[in-house]
Amino acid sequence: MARRLTRYLRREVAPYSARYRDVLSRPDKGGPQGHDLLATVPLTTLSDVADPADLVLRPNWASLAESGDVGLAARLSWARLWGREEQANRRIIDGRYKPVHWVLSGGMPMGASSNDLLTLGDVGRRWLTLAGLGPDDVLVNLLPPGPNLAWWQVVVGARRAGISAIHLPPIPPAAQVAGFRPSVLAGRPFDLARLLEEAQAEACDLSDLDTLLVVGEPLEAGIRARLEALLRHDDGAVVSAWAPAGVRALWGECRYGRGLHTWPDTEVVEIVDPLSGAPAPFGTDGEVVWSALGWRGTVLLRLRTGVFAMPEDGVCNACGTAGRRLVVSASTPAFLGVLDEHAGVAGWQAELRHTGADEELVVFLSPTAGTRLGPLLAELDAELSALQYVVLDGPTLEARIAAKGDRRVVDTRV
Repeated sequence: MARRLTRYLRREVAPYSARYRDVLSRPDKGGPQGHDLLATVPLTTLSDVADPADLVLRPNWASLAESGDVGLAARLSWARLWGREEQANRRIIDGRYKPVHWVLSGGMPMGASSNDLLTLGDVGRRWLTLAGLGPDDVLVNLLPPGPNLAWWQVVVGARRAGISAIHLPPIPPAAQVAGFRPSVLAGRPFDLARLLEEAQAEACDLSDLDTLLVVGEPLEAGIRARLEALLRHDDGAVVSAWAPAGVRALWGECRYGRGLHTWPDTEVVEIVDPLSGAPAPFGTDGEVVWSALGWRGTVLLRLRTGVFAMPEDGVCNACGTAGRRLVVSASTPAFLGVLDEHAGVAGWQAELRHTGADEELVVFLSPTAGTRLGPLLAELDAELSALQYVVLDGPTLEARIAAKGDRRVVDTRV
C-alpha cells in the first residue's frame, strides 16, 4: 500500500496535476514515503477549488518523460523514433488520462478517464456483491438518472457483476415495477418508501423482492425501520450506500452489517481531529478526509468532507471482508426523526433559522398519497412545534433539496 501510494503521488499526481505540482513534494529516494508523503499536502475543501480544471491530471510529452516511469519513457522514445507519436498520444495519454465522462459532485464537475470507468465498475461490482446480490438477481434502479455518481455506479456496477437491471426514472407506477418481478430495488429512501406503500395499497405482487439498496444521505434509524417494515420478506435486507461530495465511489454496507465499507485499493481514508487536522486518537471518531489512489481524470488529495465517523478496521463480522469501515455520525438532529418515521411524510427538508434571539424551525414536506393534511400536521406539530409547515409536491421538494446541495437539514444559524 505505501509503495503504491508513493508511486502514484510521485509519478502521476506530482508531474501531471496543476494543483499539486508545487504543493506535493517530489524528493529523491530517501524522502518521505506513503502516508508521510501524502501528509505534505495541506487539507482542502471543495470550496477551496477555484478552477476544477486544475484538478484534472494533464500529462504531456515533457512531463511523461520526466515522471520517473522508466518503462513509459522508453515507450515514448520508441514511438518518437518510429514516427508514431500520434498513435502513442491517443493510446497512452488519452486512453489513461483524458476525461471522457463527467459527473457533478457537490456542484463541481469531476472527470473520469476510460480507466476510471473500469475502476468504478469494479468497485460497483464489489459493492453489489457485499450487499448480497448475484447474477440471478433482477435489479430495478429508481435513482434519478443524470450526471451523478450514484446512478452511474449502479449502472456500471450491475453491468460488471452480470446482474440483470433496468433503470427507470423515479417514481414509476408500482404496478410497472412489479411487472419486472424485481428481487432488488435501488433508490433514495423516501422514493422507495413511497413506492412500497403504493404497492401495498394496490396489492401489487413484489413477493420476489428481498433487497433494498438505499442510496443517498447516511441512512437514519427512523427511515431504516420504516423501510424494513415495508420489506415483507423473511430474508430481506435494507442495505445503504453513500459517499460525500468529491469522493469518487460510493461506500456501501454489506448485507446484515453496519458501517460503510471503503475501498482501500482506490482511496486513502483518514480520520482527523477537525480543529488541529492531526490524526484522531485510535478508537475515537473524527472528520473523514479522503484522497484518491490510482484515479486519473479529476484527482483530489486530502479532501475534508465535513463528515464525522468512527472507523472500524480489521475483518467485518458480517461478511468477513478485511478493510476500513466507517460508522457515520447522524447528520439529522434527533428531534427531526419523527419526519423519517411518519408514514404520511413522503419527503422533507427542514430549515433552522435565527430571528433575533429566537430560533425557528420551518419544515418543507411532501405528503404520501391519500394522507389528510390536517391530522398529519397536528401529529407532527405535537413533536416538532415548527414555526411553519410548507406543503410541496414531490418534484418541487426534490428541486428545493437539490438547490440546497442535497441537504435535508439546512442550518442557517451558523
